[in-house]
Amino acid sequence: MSEAIHANLEKVSQFARREDAKRTASQRAIERVSVFFGEPRFLLTFLCASVAWIVSDVFLHHMGYRYFDEPPFSLLQGIVTFVGVLITMAVLIRQPLNICARANVSQPLKLSNCPLTGAEEVRACLSQGCKPAAAVLEYER
Repeated sequence: MSEAIHANLEKVSQFARREDAKRTASQRAIERVSVFFGEPRFLLTFLCASVAWIVSDVFLHHMGYRYFDEPPFSLLQGIVTFVGVLITMAVLIRQPLNICARANVSQPLKLSNCPLTGAEEVRACLSQGCKPAAAVLEYER
């Protein structure tokens, strides 16, 4: 691994450790909630619960009972909307701020030493509006 890549990885690792140390208890709680909402287990459970809600409501009505949530299932829609708002808020709160602003980087990014593409290719790609995933950018301080 080249020195530039190793230096970049070390800077990112240091930044992550600094930011983890700054997190409050509420930020860690939001992080746990958003991780929970992002798990496939949550999606599958929520989908199964919604299907069970609808099937049981319709089945019980056919058995002679009153609907507990008459179609079009307004209560279920409200619950789904509420969970959607919670997920959206958790994801948005979890999103990091601009990494340069948080790291107090005031200098422009140095585009040299990109192992997978040259600085000129990165500049050309950026000028066309794309975001090169392969470019390794090094901070100049």
